[in-house]
Amino acid sequence: MIVNKDKAAKTLARSHAKVEESIVKIIRLYTKDREKEKDVTEPIKLLEVNPDTVSAGIMPVFFGSSADIPFSCVVIEVTEDEYKEIEKNPSQLPEDWTIGDILLDKEKVA
Repeated sequence: MIVNKDKAAKTLARSHAKVEESIVKIIRLYTKDREKEKDVTEPIKLLEVNPDTVSAGIMPVFFGSSADIPFSCVVIEVTEDEYKEIEKNPSQLPEDWTIGDILLDKEKVA
């Protein structure tokens, strides 16, 4: 069982990229209050850039914890164009969320 939230986020990113091979980038999202992220009840938040997904806007999908990863997770999957728009205007993300660390970068998103 992975009990370190940062390691869990990296493990989730790797496993999502294996399952969904078209994902080109995964970015960790945080709340603006980074102290809140230390709370085990605060989910790990991932922004996944997938050129094969349907453009549907910002639609967070919640996943519960598992035996291996004791943290819940929220995933937002976006197209490359949607990602570019988020980079320009991060206020599109849910209130109080901000762009964080890149966990996976298969190629540079043009």
